[in-house]
Amino acid sequence: MKDIYTYWGYLDLENDKVVFPDLAPLEVQYDNEDSIQEVVQVGLTEHLFGLEVANEAIPEPKSIVQLSKEYPAKSFLSFIAFMASVRSNAQNKNVRKNVLIDKTLNDIAERLSINFSETLRDALELRLMVKEPQSVKVVKIGDIRRKTGRTIEEIADKSRIPLSRLSAIETGTRIMTEKERLKLAKAFDCEEKDLIGAPSLYHPSDISTALAAIQREGVLDGMYGRKEEDLQGFVMLMNDMWKWYRGMRIGWQEAAESKVTRFKKELVRYLMDEMNDHPINVFPFTALGFNGPATFWVEIYEEDEVANGRYTVVLENIIGTSVTNNCENFIPALVETILKDRFYWGELPKQRKGHKYPEICFMERQVDEGAERYFEIMLFPNGPQWKESKLELLEKQSSKSRTYRYIVRAKDLPDPFSKKPGNDRCGEWKGDGCPLVTGIAPDPNYGCVKCSDIARVWRAREWLLSFLSDDEIRNMGRSSEFQIKHPELLASMAQKFTHDDLEGARQLFYYIQEYGGYERMGSITVINNPGYETTYIDGRHRTKVAQILDITIPVMYSTYEYMPFELME
Repeated sequence: MKDIYTYWGYLDLENDKVVFPDLAPLEVQYDNEDSIQEVVQVGLTEHLFGLEVANEAIPEPKSIVQLSKEYPAKSFLSFIAFMASVRSNAQNKNVRKNVLIDKTLNDIAERLSINFSETLRDALELRLMVKEPQSVKVVKIGDIRRKTGRTIEEIADKSRIPLSRLSAIETGTRIMTEKERLKLAKAFDCEEKDLIGAPSLYHPSDISTALAAIQREGVLDGMYGRKEEDLQGFVMLMNDMWKWYRGMRIGWQEAAESKVTRFKKELVRYLMDEMNDHPINVFPFTALGFNGPATFWVEIYEEDEVANGRYTVVLENIIGTSVTNNCENFIPALVETILKDRFYWGELPKQRKGHKYPEICFMERQVDEGAERYFEIMLFPNGPQWKESKLELLEKQSSKSRTYRYIVRAKDLPDPFSKKPGNDRCGEWKGDGCPLVTGIAPDPNYGCVKCSDIARVWRAREWLLSFLSDDEIRNMGRSSEFQIKHPELLASMAQKFTHDDLEGARQLFYYIQEYGGYERMGSITVINNPGYETTYIDGRHRTKVAQILDITIPVMYSTYEYMPFELME
């Protein structure tokens, strides 16, 4: 017996029922379309439990590919039956178990008012993998923000939530508090419930397996009794580490030790990427100290960024000898390696007899119980001198380029080949004539192969939008999911555009999504800034064919101006 079963059923819309071919003659009636998933899942679970009780064989489910061939005109949905709960309800009885545990554990558990029966039951459910998946609500701040055309900096400023915190909430590595939910609802001018997306599922055994692996591969000494903030910080760190670890570009077959080694090497790059949008002025730097290498964090501020009007370099110790003890070695090394090529020196520092670098304000940052203190460092021939100072940053007025996803009539865009025909893109496939030159819409009997393929994708996208919304196509995933959810549309697409070739139709759906401009990479990108000529970064050929077809297309529109469209970048 399995604890989880998955079967495919097709909709009989005329009779308000779902039919399961693998479990014939199982047919489950439903009241309305909103209740399909819940009602049919219950009916499927009860049917399978009846087979278990009668000791009858439970058929293996067929693949969706096989079912689509047997029932080509049917629309299939997948349904999951969780058997643990129905078995538990049917038995509805408890069994007494006597267990021996360590006295220390018993004393701690009693002091914390832990229920032994619940703990044992939960542990067994996780170990045996019979507990049903839990529902986790997904925060969809990013979706709302992009669709309202606002940057994350604007929302942070309006909600008064720190930018780093808001970024973490948006990426899912931090949990949004009730207070933050109220602030964001006000910032977006929406209700709190609008900030929460559809539930996603995870299985508790996934979490228990990960925790068991941590305990098996290492130790968590000293965790008991720590402050709640310490434990929350540990969980946040694990969340960040998992995001980075999961994103590593390494092979699936590499051993665990190899993965750890690779991850350590890439960790600095991950940290650098997240630390600052412009890491050219913020970076770690290592130099030899009197007792070995020392690494400092370096921040460089131009004269117009600080109140003192001086080129300012802030140093903070990461590891090794402190800034205070190593400044005579570290500052000259930093000047020689980096600053000498970035700063104009009137008189060479090596020829000076007094203050060695008066043009640059070197500061050390010290953090004491959360408070930052700054000390200016001055190097003289008889040794360094320090004085307490402040780092006062000025607000910089800067323009920020925004990239929007913009649905526009293709003919309203400028001609992407205004200076030359552009048929060089067609290569050796020019055929009877290139539409980029003739301006005649390509079809199966006219035009080069390249332009005809592009036109076919645009026409197929227009056709598909008469059945599915733009968001449905975006959220479909790849062609395999499209085939599973809409086999009848795939078959129709194959008949209409690919001579009944299903594989060709799947590839066509891939290009429909690519042309849809759902991601920055590979989309038609138009740059339009005041005072400059509108230019194309990508997609000139696709745009020109769309103009010939006179259709509406999605483009990435980069500008310094605010536009009320979906913000992509």
